[in-house]
Amino acid sequence: PENIFITREGRVKILDFGLARVRSEEDVSEDHATSDLESTLTRDGAVMGTTGYMAPEQVCGRSVDRRADVFVFGCVLYEMLSGHHPFRRASTAETASAILRDEPTPIDQIDPSVSPELAAIVNRCLQKNVEERYDSTRDLHLALDSIGRSSTDGFATDDRRRHTVSKGNRWFGRTAVAATVVVVTLAGAVALWQWGGSRRDRAIPPLQPKRLTSFPGAKADPVISPDGNDVAFSLQRGVGSDLWLIDVRGGKPLQLTNDGTKDTTPAWFPDGGSIAFTRVESDRESIYRTPRLGGGAVLMVADAAYPAISPDGETMAFSRADEGGFLRIWVASVGAMDQARQITDDTSGLWDHAHPSWSRDGSIICYEDHRNLWTVPAAGGAPTPLTEDDPIDQRCAWSPDGGHIYFSSNREGVTAVWRRVPEGGVMTRVTLGTGADLAPSISGDGHRLAY
Repeated sequence: PENIFITREGRVKILDFGLARVRSEEDVSEDHATSDLESTLTRDGAVMGTTGYMAPEQVCGRSVDRRADVFVFGCVLYEMLSGHHPFRRASTAETASAILRDEPTPIDQIDPSVSPELAAIVNRCLQKNVEERYDSTRDLHLALDSIGRSSTDGFATDDRRRHTVSKGNRWFGRTAVAATVVVVTLAGAVALWQWGGSRRDRAIPPLQPKRLTSFPGAKADPVISPDGNDVAFSLQRGVGSDLWLIDVRGGKPLQLTNDGTKDTTPAWFPDGGSIAFTRVESDRESIYRTPRLGGGAVLMVADAAYPAISPDGETMAFSRADEGGFLRIWVASVGAMDQARQITDDTSGLWDHAHPSWSRDGSIICYEDHRNLWTVPAAGGAPTPLTEDDPIDQRCAWSPDGGHIYFSSNREGVTAVWRRVPEGGVMTRVTLGTGADLAPSISGDGHRLAY
């Protein structure tokens, strides 16, 4: 915590990252593996770190990966919420032993005002088994973001603890917690979105929300089928997650995948016959394809995530890391996925670029960066920011006529679905509940919105 500062502007800054290590043995050639280098790098078998802020595997001197950072983040978050360190004891040795053997007092027992959802996030970060933690801070981010400002009453606020829920403290991730899937019928929406000329000036039609999911598990990534009759979504139970399908009229959902992996972010092919999705397996993200009613998944492209299929079904947009390690937007022909083109770079938005969405004419792709939304020509070219202010904007979806881009945003003290014309201008709030409303998806005929 001594390395975490809050500026006068309310931004969170980390002033010292401390230790670093080479990511793999292959990164260091034998010619450069000098005694000086070896003496300065973190090595397997050596215990290096700050007592109390080391993961169990780090305390034991075993090799570590990004999940060790998740554990340490959990320690800091626990301390922020409770004013107490989860494992600190009278001596260094006792603290190390507690990290290896003891379970911390549940955070909501220390402070009952902490929400159960937030307590569950902290608990998962602090799992001693690395396989039971969030796989990365990408997963951790949206778990926190799903609580967002709609649950700020879950954060302690006395003088011992100060908390900032802001863009400056946004963590990457794509797994929602304690979510449900909702379908809204947009009365008169076909006329609203298919009229010419003045369609952008018309008011949002009356909304008639209908809750689709009520069974156990965290639901995320809803995407409505092109015909508007089904919603595919991811369901997390335990460490993994699978894809499911449910009729918009309700009823029993159908499980599409069950491979013991982590399947997320489904995307329909325009004919409605199959679904592309992201699968995380052995710390590697790849895009697979499965038939509409399940029946086995087929690999489409490795080292890729967040698929989006063009309206003609011929091209896929997705995220893939560039040489600098940040996710960028790529496009490739569905029939030649090995010939992908990168269409965003370091000048196209802050940090990772994710969740691409095609305009209905297939000419423009909207995507999110760390805090804002951008549009970029699908054929390549200069990106244009759609939003440039402080609230978190994410998960864009185009209206059928291309007249509006719908997205989730943390504005007016709640996360809701908003919309804006692609050229910018006034933003209008669409969902008017208490939130958090995330990940909008619009049917091909414009009749229904799922989130």
